Amino acid sequence: MQKAVCVALVVLFGLSVEADDQSKRTTSKGAVEGLEILNKEDNSTIGFKFLGIPYAEPPVKDLRYKKPREKSAWKDTLDATRLKPQCLAQPHISKETGNYTSITTENCLYISVIVPEHCSQNTSCPVLVKIPNTDEDPHESLGEKFALHNGIVFVAFSYRIRSFGFLNLSPNLTTSQDTNVALHDITLALNWITKEINVFGGDSTRVTLYGNRNAAFLIDLLSLSPATNHLFSRTILMSGTSNYREVTKKSSCCASQVFSINAQCAQSDTAFNHLKDAQIVLSCLRTRDPNYLLDVEKKANLTTMFEAPMIDGDSGFFSWNISSLSANRSEITSLLISFSNEHLQADDLISGGHVDEKKLKTVCAELTDDKELAEECRRIYGRASKAINIYNDKRIYFGFIKSALSMIDSNSSVYLMEIYGDITEKASDVNLKKPASAFVQIVASFVHDDTSERNKMEKYSADKHNYYLLEEEKLRPKKNYHTEAVDFWIKADLKRKPSNESDTQCCQSRQEKKLLQSSRKLYGDRLSHKNEFHIPFVPSNFVAAKEWTPLHNAWFTVALFIVIFAVLFVIRRWIRERERHVAYDRLSDDIQLHLFEKQTIYG
Repeated sequence: MQKAVCVALVVLFGLSVEADDQSKRTTSKGAVEGLEILNKEDNSTIGFKFLGIPYAEPPVKDLRYKKPREKSAWKDTLDATRLKPQCLAQPHISKETGNYTSITTENCLYISVIVPEHCSQNTSCPVLVKIPNTDEDPHESLGEKFALHNGIVFVAFSYRIRSFGFLNLSPNLTTSQDTNVALHDITLALNWITKEINVFGGDSTRVTLYGNRNAAFLIDLLSLSPATNHLFSRTILMSGTSNYREVTKKSSCCASQVFSINAQCAQSDTAFNHLKDAQIVLSCLRTRDPNYLLDVEKKANLTTMFEAPMIDGDSGFFSWNISSLSANRSEITSLLISFSNEHLQADDLISGGHVDEKKLKTVCAELTDDKELAEECRRIYGRASKAINIYNDKRIYFGFIKSALSMIDSNSSVYLMEIYGDITEKASDVNLKKPASAFVQIVASFVHDDTSERNKMEKYSADKHNYYLLEEEKLRPKKNYHTEAVDFWIKADLKRKPSNESDTQCCQSRQEKKLLQSSRKLYGDRLSHKNEFHIPFVPSNFVAAKEWTPLHNAWFTVALFIVIFAVLFVIRRWIRERERHVAYDRLSDDIQLHLFEKQTIYG
């Protein structure tokens, strides 16, 4: 009896320990074990972190350029104590160490969660999701201090970028490639958060997405798509909105084709609009080593040209053009944050402290698409101090107002703020590493939907163009947000001709034509016939409906070894036969010499 009681107590004790061990959680796919975050002063537990949880199957081999597949369940407890490498990207300087980081991989679809200790005891903590920009490591600044100090569950994840995320070889064709796979990665991660975050003490109905520059651009685009309805309720957009880049059916198309030529999977006159040819190019790209493709991007100067998704039709994210989608936004509360000294400086327009009139004329013509407005553009941006901000004015400041107005039209709440200074100077604040800073407190209040008088901000109004200026840790209300620039670009936008959605011809802009010409110079003379494809491991009679799989490569290798063996066997037989003839000739000569000597001796 006593033994039975002891066994029962041991079992109960074991169960209670397991129940209290908050570093272990059970998701719908299986158990995960993370790490405790300890207070440095008294060694008490103040939170937990779960690092490198897979949310999708590795997008490698045949899954390259395909939509992500949801991660299958696992049996054993998953080790979530170490970060996983980020998705393939060029090495960049780490804000944490000041050194270059280069640990990247194609197997990169992982998610990490930071959980304050008190959020582990209930499910009411709001969630902040950091969408990384293409030049930053999503896990470099996990927002640990931010989460712990502000009672917010912090989530970060990787998604495929550049050619791995935005390849668009043939806008008019349905090939073995899926388009906008970067957005599919992000959406699958957001679905994971909706489904699993309650296990980590988060509230799936209070999810805020946060990103800067191109990440903010993608977040705002996702808020326009019906595919992401109810996956998040708030957005923080820093230095970017859906107006940051143009989104068309042929987005990234020229970059994709130039990339294929530079990767030696196509030639300058490849018929990308023919299904068979496009499939051959795709199959070749799938056989290439991922680091080789990354190197191709860099050498071909394509690293900044794979950052815009495409209009992908009814079955995708964007069935209409972005202007039409903006008129039908979901009701999402947004905080738009710009900097008084933004990053899109037009240094190429300035020479010796003066504006290059020829270059300014070209830029104004491209940005306005109207002769009269182009002249007005040249007058407004005729001084160096103005010209250097032409891209900031159009893509960021005007982009903010255009998005804000469409948000208001859809009954959404929007708040506008500007931080005085340079975005690089404020990097530490932007990365949420100063818990006491005014900026971080504003972000935390927004995520919490704190409407107390101290944190109450006035919504943006189209009549006032009101905003808040954050300068030296003080937030001041202002009016007339970049009025002169915004008024001009609103006028230009109203007169701008809508893009032709049926136009899917790639490489038409000045920059794209320059890229294509450089590729032709490098690779155009290698092949002379349009339908002659000298692609490794791809036969000339390749059937477009089939994929050139690793199995085909294996059979090809076996056949090649057989041919080589047969050739070597024939050569060996020939050498042996030749040696036999030589030996016979020598023997014959010896016999004749012997007979001659015998005849000479004996007469």
